[in-house]
Amino acid sequence: MTKSIVIRHVLAWCLILLFCFAAGQNAFAADPVVRDDCSIELELEGMVGGTIALYKVAGVSKDGDHYQYDLSAGQFDEDTSAARELITLPGIDAEKNRTLSAILIKEADDNHIELLKTADITDEKVSFTGLGVGMYLLRQTVLSEGDKGITPFLMSIPDADGNYNITAKPKSGITTSTPTPSDSPSPSPSTSPSPTPSSSPSPSPSPTPTPTPTHKPPRHTNPPIWWPTVPSRSIVYLPQTGQLWWPVAVMGALALLSALVGILLRCRPKGKKGRGAGTVLCVIALVLLGSALGLTLHNMRESNRAGEASREVLQQMEAARLALRLPDPTTPPEEGGMEETAARTVPDMPTEEIGGYRYIGSLTIPTLELVLPVMEEWDYDRLKISPCRYAGNYFSDDLVICGHNFPSHFSPIKDIDMGAEVVFTTVDGVVYRYLVSNRETVDPEQVDYMIDQSAKAEEWDLTLFTCTTGGQTRCAVRCLRADKLS
Repeated sequence: MTKSIVIRHVLAWCLILLFCFAAGQNAFAADPVVRDDCSIELELEGMVGGTIALYKVAGVSKDGDHYQYDLSAGQFDEDTSAARELITLPGIDAEKNRTLSAILIKEADDNHIELLKTADITDEKVSFTGLGVGMYLLRQTVLSEGDKGITPFLMSIPDADGNYNITAKPKSGITTSTPTPSDSPSPSPSTSPSPTPSSSPSPSPSPTPTPTPTHKPPRHTNPPIWWPTVPSRSIVYLPQTGQLWWPVAVMGALALLSALVGILLRCRPKGKKGRGAGTVLCVIALVLLGSALGLTLHNMRESNRAGEASREVLQQMEAARLALRLPDPTTPPEEGGMEETAARTVPDMPTEEIGGYRYIGSLTIPTLELVLPVMEEWDYDRLKISPCRYAGNYFSDDLVICGHNFPSHFSPIKDIDMGAEVVFTTVDGVVYRYLVSNRETVDPEQVDYMIDQSAKAEEWDLTLFTCTTGGQTRCAVRCLRADKLS
């Protein structure tokens, strides 16, 4: 193989890599919110005739870099307790699905909410097409032969696997009542009203409201950060707290390859083919290198802004403490016995409002030279300012704090030593001292494992977590109260 053929092969592979990278970037930037080609198909074994209908409970809207349910895109009142609960739940199990569905059905009937779509059962199947991303409520409006019907249930698009075209197989049963949508004729005297949380029909056998997917249970993988972070069945993910660094490595590698091939081609004698292509590759290398450098500077600037925002909050917290003449930080009072602790109601944590956000205190890690404020609640905008409480309470020794892996925030905790001291100071000046007892890697779907002490064999009183460098897993630092170890 001659030298010119080798160069052509290298050039071809370089162009292929550039094409793949561009395609990947386009896929990464895709916005699932604008989709209107989703579908739901129900396989209804043993059901002949009848009609299934659906309402749209919520759509999905983009808020910065993440997605959330948008009740304004649905058909229900945004202030409805059941609808509001959808955007606060980490996931919906079968019991919660049944309860919320019953409440929403009652509201639909009381307020005469029109059905979004209806479809007749044909060949034991029913399909709804042309749907957008969001949460839907399905109900049977006309019973099948033999008074068979399904209990109303909620379905999310996409599902837990990220599928936009969903096939489900809800179980059916014999029922003595027919759900009555607002736009249907009034029921006959023998027809009972739609089920409510406190009064529901008693079919035999009892129908199961939650659809059973025909595909195998999902293999949990961390979704891309553009994926809708909406509850889908019972699977949710821990916050994506990582910066976008992988394109820097990809663009850097492509820039180096383009530059090497371009220089080789440019070094050919004048009049030889390939010198022009070499020039183009050198220009591409410079563009890729500039893009990598630009993204690096953006990430560094974002980290610096986060660090500066945290320092400003700390200064205001200290100024407020001095203005109120709060006493110097003290240690918390000793707890009573186990029976007393179990019987005691866990109080709410005191907070302090600064810059429109409420904070529960500050976190200090002396060995890492970190001092950071901690917000009461988390979302992606708040995480750009300071670490946030993800779950738990320091009174009940189950506080979980999440933070971005900015160098100025939680990135250093990935290298923290066992036994290192971690100090949490409340806004009232009470100091809780902890010692690091474990550092582990947690998959993003292991929400219960991260926050539930009963899900872990080892005891802990405080957890700090952030994304690993690649963003595919989470680094969790477990801590124990120092006074328990003394």
